Amino acid sequence: MKVTDIGPDEWPFITVIRIFFDLYKNSRYPGHRKMLATGFISVVQQGAIHALMHACQRL
Repeated sequence: MKVTDIGPDEWPFITVIRIFFDLYKNSRYPGHRKMLATGFISVVQQGAIHALMHACQRL
């Protein structure tokens, strides 16, 4: 994915995903992974809601 493909609104979202992914790969504790996965899902949902609201405003 090229940087130019990402809109300014999506930047923080992409960064958060990368941070979560790095943490997930580097974590050695099973409980830690589950917690990260739960946090990741909530962040993804928030991002999706934000994107949907943004799309609706443009219509």
